[in-house]
Amino acid sequence: VLVGFSYGGFVVTAALEHLSSRIAHLVYLDAFVPDAGETPMAHVFGMGRMPVELEGAWTLPPVQREYDDPAEGEWMSQRRTPHPTGCFAEPVYLEQPLEDYSFTRTYIKATKTPESDMGAAALWRAADRAKKSPAWTYREIATTHMVANNKPGELVDLLKEVISP
Repeated sequence: VLVGFSYGGFVVTAALEHLSSRIAHLVYLDAFVPDAGETPMAHVFGMGRMPVELEGAWTLPPVQREYDDPAEGEWMSQRRTPHPTGCFAEPVYLEQPLEDYSFTRTYIKATKTPESDMGAAALWRAADRAKKSPAWTYREIATTHMVANNKPGELVDLLKEVISP
């Protein structure tokens, strides 16, 4: 079982080139679901491949997120660090469409993510893709994007449910 959260949807998708034969179930947890050749910048900003320039910013500031527990949100916010710009510009390569792989796949959508959150529209597009496809199992969890922080017990139960044979 391989789980990708948020930007990690790009990471797990890119890993398929190397790991697809070892995956029984792929879970996208409120994550981007890219097709071949797509970049995170395309998903979030509608941009194509973004050049990374020597004079330009090499990192992007962390995105602020909502937490159910303000104290945890404060603690987490103090530990968030900038993210390398280059990873948002790299396209994903797939041998075949995601739905054609032999493993099963699930999309779990955090339904209380504010529309103003960076990337929220792309995450809803990914959820709609999964909802409309017979190749996917679709589930929801009533919390904001920080699912593992806000609803850890419910998330574990949901993951156990979707990966059970």
